Amino acid sequence: MWSLAMRLWVAASLIWAGLAAAQQVNVVEGAVRRQATNEALAGVAVTIRFGGGNQVHRATTDEDGRFRLEVPGTGNHEMSFQIAGFIPDWRWVEVKAGETRVDVLMRQGNRLSGRVTLREGRPAAGVAVEIRRRGGRPRYTAITGPEGVYQFDTIPPGRYYLSAGLRGAMVRKESAYRPLEAEQEEGVAMGYARTYYPGVRAAAEAQALELGSGMDLGGYDIALARAPVHRVSGRVVDESGEGAGGAALELASEDEWFGVDAEAKSGEDGSFEFAAVPEGEWRVRVSLVRGGVTLRGHALVHIARRDLDDLRIEVGPPFTVEGFVDRDEPRDGKGLRKVTMVTLRPMDGGPSPGMTPHEQDGRVVIQQVYRGRYRIRPLGYAPGFYLDSIRVGDREVLLEAVDFHPAMEPFRITYKPNPGRVAGVVEGGGFVSLVPVEEELWDGQFIRLARVEAGGRFEVANLRPGEYMALAFTEPVDSDELSDPVLLRRVAARGTRVVVRGGQTTEVRLRAIEGGIW
Repeated sequence: MWSLAMRLWVAASLIWAGLAAAQQVNVVEGAVRRQATNEALAGVAVTIRFGGGNQVHRATTDEDGRFRLEVPGTGNHEMSFQIAGFIPDWRWVEVKAGETRVDVLMRQGNRLSGRVTLREGRPAAGVAVEIRRRGGRPRYTAITGPEGVYQFDTIPPGRYYLSAGLRGAMVRKESAYRPLEAEQEEGVAMGYARTYYPGVRAAAEAQALELGSGMDLGGYDIALARAPVHRVSGRVVDESGEGAGGAALELASEDEWFGVDAEAKSGEDGSFEFAAVPEGEWRVRVSLVRGGVTLRGHALVHIARRDLDDLRIEVGPPFTVEGFVDRDEPRDGKGLRKVTMVTLRPMDGGPSPGMTPHEQDGRVVIQQVYRGRYRIRPLGYAPGFYLDSIRVGDREVLLEAVDFHPAMEPFRITYKPNPGRVAGVVEGGGFVSLVPVEEELWDGQFIRLARVEAGGRFEVANLRPGEYMALAFTEPVDSDELSDPVLLRRVAARGTRVVVRGGQTTEVRLRAIEGGIW
């Protein structure tokens, strides 16, 4: 038997070895260079985050673009590389025991500047300016200075829309923001509308800006368009028809990226007013808490040429909607089936209850639904199946909006086996999109994207049988861009028509369109 001293020595050795292993330091090193010229890039801030971001290790590249970080532990961790004038690079890196090599090529961003003016060329100070892709993302915002001048730095390459005069809660929080007051002109209240470069009101008429890499573009001036503004007023009532005082109202445009445009509160008799609303489509949403229950109501209104003074909005309590997902896929080793999600898309400005998964037996119970018109939208894909039908009672509603109310019948979502498949070769491109010929199917469930693999091959599975337009692009396609029907009609005409049949693979050869969906 070992002596007590020997046992203590062994125990101490084991403890020391464990501490040494726990304190082992690994090295992450590499170099950062300019993508365009392969030149070393000095002064890049390099960070790596461990422990869910609680531990941050930092370094800066030297004159040769090199960096070295000594970090504890291994595993997948987030690294970032940032320097003024270049597009930030974020990536996940697997840190291995010993040394891990990470080399980065950084793209130079673009600078864009201009001036925003009001009537008679007066500077528009404190006005929000936005540059964004057609589909909505990414989006960048700047606030004009005292002379109406704005500037964007480090915009990635791509095609963008430029606009000024946007509104919303997020914009109003900017300290430099200044609201543009309406003015009387020949007895008509006139305000300033959101204006797209080079000076048009409609996004569809805007001129696209094509940005490469490292461009410094100036002179992109916008004269804000003047437009009539109108009063929107009315009354909030409860289910009994009585005026609902103290209700919170929100006014929001179709593009709610920056939050609601205006807020109000109803008077004791339920009356409310928004004093200066530009012409166009607007959503009015109302909420009121009574007895611990949130009552909600909403309205979708079109403002044109006159005030709207008789808007009546009824608020009511939420209810539960039930449904069923009919898809008889095989179970896994534990007897479980793949779970997909269901959401309700509001069609009349109402709230969305979010995403709800179905149960293992197919049942779906959606909580917190309010009266309104919705489209039932299944989300996700199940290998070997395609979405065939959505019914409420005996009515087919796959392509229709449904009036939701507490007494409505359950819905049923049906998937069928033996979906179609499209495969083929792309010449000169890296991305493929399949768009149904039937416009009513222009939805995230039926418009599909795929990346071209080595050798130019691509494949898209689990397709609903029917006719599609197949398109290939040299640049990635933002899924948000595919939600724009005007843009889709334009690009679909340049595609190749393919017929997808159940249980079969359709082969097609595509030539890539230079650029993205633009």
